[in-house]
Amino acid sequence: MDTRPLFPSPLSIPFAISVAGCFIFWMAAYVLIIRRALQDRTFGMPLAAMCANIVWELLFSLVYKPDYRLVEYGSAAWVLLDLGILYTAWRFAPDDFTNPIAKGWVRPMIVAGILLTILVWVPIVRTYPDPQGYFLGWADALMMSILFIALFLRRDNLRGQSIWIAIAMVMGNISAYFWVRYYPRTVLDPQVNLSFMLATVSINLLYVYLLWARYKAEGISLWTLSPIKTATGPGSRPPAELG
Repeated sequence: MDTRPLFPSPLSIPFAISVAGCFIFWMAAYVLIIRRALQDRTFGMPLAAMCANIVWELLFSLVYKPDYRLVEYGSAAWVLLDLGILYTAWRFAPDDFTNPIAKGWVRPMIVAGILLTILVWVPIVRTYPDPQGYFLGWADALMMSILFIALFLRRDNLRGQSIWIAIAMVMGNISAYFWVRYYPRTVLDPQVNLSFMLATVSINLLYVYLLWARYKAEGISLWTLSPIKTATGPGSRPPAELG
């Protein structure tokens, strides 16, 4: 029988709001990523970040159980959405590259990326006790923020991406900062938590600005969830050619 409490008691209001915000904003980001990926027949999350993200959410929901069941339920929902993101990457990633070596090896590299991340992260958790995975979670978020910009610059178009995905990530990472700050049993130093948040959110905001500038240049309304497909830049073939 699971004897863990559903949530901390007494429940801190800032903690409850930050946890709810983190789950809601990141779920929104995942749903929008999957939606855009299926529409544009591509993947929306950078592959290395996807591998790390999947491993983090599997490890810290199924292997290293959270202190509170409510956190576990939210993490399990993330895992389900991860499967959708993984499907789009597995289905469409080979079509995102023109190099035949990259096309042929991208799927094996996804598998290798997930396995190697597990191989590295499990000893880290055991050696530097962080049973809630906050340090590795921030490391993943920081890497992801950089790789989203790299993906946008490599493609040189809006395929698989939208400004609403970027905004959801900004809000999710700000919420994560307050989650860690107000967590009753946090082991992450407050200065480290703040430094990770400032670095990650700064890069997230740069990504928002780059997308906004592209929207403006192409005359796309900021309110649309699905930017018009562009015909310029590498990787901008219409869906019919993406097989």
